[in-house]
Amino acid sequence: MAQAQTRDLKIELMLQRLQAQTERIGDERTKARRRTILRGMRIACWAMGDRMPLCQVEEELHAELFGTQPGAQCPQTEVTSND
Repeated sequence: MAQAQTRDLKIELMLQRLQAQTERIGDERTKARRRTILRGMRIACWAMGDRMPLCQVEEELHAELFGTQPGAQCPQTEVTSND
């Protein structure tokens, strides 16, 4: 149970970082679009969060928000990893 709470906290902190970036970068129209996307991502994140490493989840979400390709920064781990 503690491991799940830790993972949930990590996911929430990751989403907060993406929200902060969303508020700093772009014009108001772009920010509004990203806020809408991020709301959907929050829901999707909870659905997929335990199926891939958190660093990969963050890379995918960042790529979706900013139109970039996910990087290779995440070390290879098993799908069942609980970073």
